[in-house]
Amino acid sequence: MKFGNWNKELIYKVLSIILGIIFMISLIMLVLHYTVLRKNDEKIKDVQEIADVKPDEDEEEEVPPEIRTIDFTALQAEYPDIYAWIYVPGTQVNYPILQSAEGVDTDYYLEHNLDGSVGLPGCIYTQQANAKDFSDRDTVVYGHNMRNDSMFGSLHEYEDETFLMEHPYIYIYTPEQNLVYQIFASYVSDDKLILDYYNYFIEADTFTDYLEEIRSSASAKGVLNQDLEVDGEDRILTLSTCNGSDTTRYLVIGKLLTEEEVAAIGEGTTDSVQSEAEAALQGMTGESGESDAEDLGEDAEE
Repeated sequence: MKFGNWNKELIYKVLSIILGIIFMISLIMLVLHYTVLRKNDEKIKDVQEIADVKPDEDEEEEVPPEIRTIDFTALQAEYPDIYAWIYVPGTQVNYPILQSAEGVDTDYYLEHNLDGSVGLPGCIYTQQANAKDFSDRDTVVYGHNMRNDSMFGSLHEYEDETFLMEHPYIYIYTPEQNLVYQIFASYVSDDKLILDYYNYFIEADTFTDYLEEIRSSASAKGVLNQDLEVDGEDRILTLSTCNGSDTTRYLVIGKLLTEEEVAAIGEGTTDSVQSEAEAALQGMTGESGESDAEDLGEDAEE
């Protein structure tokens, strides 16, 4: 009996030591993980200061978003892969868009941060298949669905039709031009790589069929602005992020507006983003969007 009790005590001690080691390793990994996230948040703030932009929660903007300027010279001097900036009023999306250089993995920024470190939250990026001037029929922008709503986490607000109606615009800035997209669809899609699956929309008919698929899917299981006409001559922007599953993606999709349509947005608005959103409500009945991203850890929703 004594030998048996001693044996049990030994097993208990060994298990306790093993569990203690596992706990310490997990704690260290957790601390390191959040240290990376904190450093990346600081880096993003630094980049926003370099670009001379403010987070959406800051005081009202003095400059309407459609004529805002970004200091790309300063940005690209430190981060050459930055080629555009994305801003979505009402969300936390206010980030540079990156694209890896030729010869580097096209999804490099899925797992790499601005400082080159590996891990979450990664960066907002496009694959090399998309032109940097946003001239493709569909430009797909990827970002992680972070639990703190950073990166593309806050895009899930577009699951609510009212939110979509109140915040219908996506602003893209490049060194050469400012672009405005109006969101017309948001829904959960399967996890196919859109550009690969549709052969980069080389054929016009393929793109037209895809637009019909978007309308059908958004109408059935998402949000669709039926009043906004979109046809095969248009250019669209797809924001793609995770959706809590390995087999689905959440998409927010917008149509590129003409200069005349953008000018109409500015009419009747004040300098604040809120006033712009209120003007956008006129004549609208609903919208939605599209997004796609990968999950790499506890802080990125699948």
